[in-house]
Amino acid sequence: MEIEGLELAIGSALDILYTMLSKFSKEISSIPSVFHQAVLSPTTTPVPVFAAVTSLISYFRNPAILVGATKVLSLLLTISDYSQPYFFGNACFGFDDNQIADLRHSVESSLQSGEHEDLFVASVNLLTSAAHYQPAFLIAFFSTTESEDVPQSNDSGMNRSANEASSGLLGSKKSRVINAILLYIERSDDLIKSNPRVLLNVFHFLKALWQGAGQYTNILESLKSSGKFWKHLSNSFSLITSLQSPVLEGITEVESHNLAYKYQWANTNLQPAVSYGTHKNV
Repeated sequence: MEIEGLELAIGSALDILYTMLSKFSKEISSIPSVFHQAVLSPTTTPVPVFAAVTSLISYFRNPAILVGATKVLSLLLTISDYSQPYFFGNACFGFDDNQIADLRHSVESSLQSGEHEDLFVASVNLLTSAAHYQPAFLIAFFSTTESEDVPQSNDSGMNRSANEASSGLLGSKKSRVINAILLYIERSDDLIKSNPRVLLNVFHFLKALWQGAGQYTNILESLKSSGKFWKHLSNSFSLITSLQSPVLEGITEVESHNLAYKYQWANTNLQPAVSYGTHKNV
């Protein structure tokens, strides 16, 4: 009972923190508030918020805590981009290689199992936020292969990953995160009908990668190295455009949500990239 109570308290605290961050992130002025400084500072005691939230993702197995912590970390990545002049961008994270490896293992597990939809969506959104706002963090996330999760180096993961990316080492071995993403792309024909929400969030991540293509060349190449990558993407767009509009009378709430996700998915603006890739590989 004590453990359950502790988990409920942690989950509630994460929900409150996410709500506060969501509200205050829209009110960030030219100078971050005391609240933002406390949340983003690497010197916050006893544990910096970034480190605390990452630890919750890495070591807890309670789905509610994992979802809450992952959503908070996504928002922190976004907010820290707004506050870069005051916190020196990625320097405020203070992650070392082991912390990045632990986080990656947790995200891998969430993506591969697919047992908890909200956790899967939160994990993909974490990668999407990193791709949009913290490229060095995302590159560090993908830079070390699974066999090198405990590197013999004192350098931070994000500093070392920049050298790996420039030397072409990034993506030399396809990560399990990439493989998990590819599995969902391969199932896109089915997911369009059964669970368009999942597919929509996967495509938001792909769109973020394409928008920052110059920084994510090796990640994209790793994705595109799958023989049927372009074929599945192309088939997905063909299928979504061929779907008939449903009869709205008597539509259920779940059906209305799925219909909204389908329309959002159809407007992800990945069509030009898909057309180019398909033509290139003909």
